[in-house]
Amino acid sequence: MTGITKADNKVTPDKDPEKNGMPPPYDASVAMPPTILGPRSIVDSSEVPRDYLGFSLFTALFCFWPVGLFGVIKSRDVHRNVWRGNMPEARKSSRWAFRLSVITLVLGLICWGLLIACKLSFMWRGDDDDDRHHRGDHHDGHHGDHH
Repeated sequence: MTGITKADNKVTPDKDPEKNGMPPPYDASVAMPPTILGPRSIVDSSEVPRDYLGFSLFTALFCFWPVGLFGVIKSRDVHRNVWRGNMPEARKSSRWAFRLSVITLVLGLICWGLLIACKLSFMWRGDDDDDRHHRGDHHDGHHGDHH
């Protein structure tokens, strides 16, 4: 019998901890174990694709929300697919989240640019109308005095 001395029948631990069913002592030089992300998946954390959630939320809120909303959904799909252990789908969702966020950013910049251009053109046009009224250059439909 291992671990039991015959003299006093006391159990003494063996020198090799693996024989007692215990894991070896912690060694900081050993690489970190894989990340457990879901009920059936053990994934190396370097394999997990980026979700671009911050980028997609920013573009959805401040640029062009109709497209940005789909970017946010794809960002969440990255987490869902990683949780399920479906890394190919997670990578696909990651690519789509990034693409949709870039499209949202471009559309948002175009919309904001058009909005500012329209506002400025109305301001300038409004200033011209005011100047004509003050100078008396407005046209009232009469072609001179025919009295």
